[in-house]
Amino acid sequence: MTAFTPRPIRDLSESLDWKPGAATLSGRAANVIVNEALHELDRAFAGYMGEPAVPSLLTYAKHASRTVGSQLARMEATMRSLRYFDLNALADIRRDTQGAPALSGQVRVLATEFIRNPFRFYGTLRTLRLAIQWGNLQAYGSLVPVFNRYLEAEHAGEDGLAAPQREGYGGSPLDPQGLVLQAFRLYQAAHRIGMALPDVDSAERNRLMDVRRRVAFSATLTLSLHEQMLFQASECYDDKVVKRVVGRLTPTLAIEDPVDTMYLLPNGGNWAEFTDRMGLAEAAGSADVTLIDPSGLERRYRLTGRGGPGGTIFDYLSSRFLDPEAAEGVAARPLPLPAYDDGEGRAIDRLRQSYRRVRGTYRPTAST
Repeated sequence: MTAFTPRPIRDLSESLDWKPGAATLSGRAANVIVNEALHELDRAFAGYMGEPAVPSLLTYAKHASRTVGSQLARMEATMRSLRYFDLNALADIRRDTQGAPALSGQVRVLATEFIRNPFRFYGTLRTLRLAIQWGNLQAYGSLVPVFNRYLEAEHAGEDGLAAPQREGYGGSPLDPQGLVLQAFRLYQAAHRIGMALPDVDSAERNRLMDVRRRVAFSATLTLSLHEQMLFQASECYDDKVVKRVVGRLTPTLAIEDPVDTMYLLPNGGNWAEFTDRMGLAEAAGSADVTLIDPSGLERRYRLTGRGGPGGTIFDYLSSRFLDPEAAEGVAARPLPLPAYDDGEGRAIDRLRQSYRRVRGTYRPTAST
């Protein structure tokens, strides 16, 4: 097995304090760093898992993060335009969304928010931007370290599960329900199945490849439950303003990746709700999933998605990860982020220039 170099983890928290005109990292700029880190680590983990390609949660995370980055780019451009009274960025957004029904829908939802209360709109946009940026950094800060530790140990010939356990995964605040450790046990099992593929005949190979895909899918689904519960915090989806606005935006949301575009919850729901976006429903009897919620209560759920057009995370993982051709497609680099005219201070600069021109031609005299 080739050597593995852990991916560096950058402190991107200054992007949480971004505002138009501030000399701090923007959410969009931080997102570029996050997407690249997730993609590089996804490639490293795919190399460890072997051929044919078996995606992991890093694969989903990098494409979901790119979607978040696109939203951040549009929100920050809008905030700059409102702050500096410059409509160039808004014109760029309008051009970008023409012919894209989902994006046009997002613009309409936000325009309605502005009309409802123009004096609070900037604050609403700032709250929404901060929430999704916080969530993006949470995903980055939780996934990169544990994948680093696991891969570092496995490439060194050690048991990759021992390193996360030493750091507290499997029952501590880092992994209160043991889902992270459980997921990596499954990833390790899928890796070991892959190691056996060259030594079996074609019929057994095909059977093992299908088993391997399903074990890795189970690992990814398990780890996604842990990750998505992190977002049920007051800094993110548990904020009442965020929950309301995301609920209105949900029919317009989609994840774009090199395979296709998947629209999220087209049959209804609120992406800010854990059960809606995962594809779960609370169960009174037998359950597919049992979790402890942030308040400490045990919750039992059944899966409502079945890999169809329901637009849940379960549906996305099923359609991309269990299909060998789609699995190859999502291994690619995330799509590029949109870039908008930043407009920062340009309207104000024009006012200054106009004033200087007037001042240059009108010089008061003593008799004036």
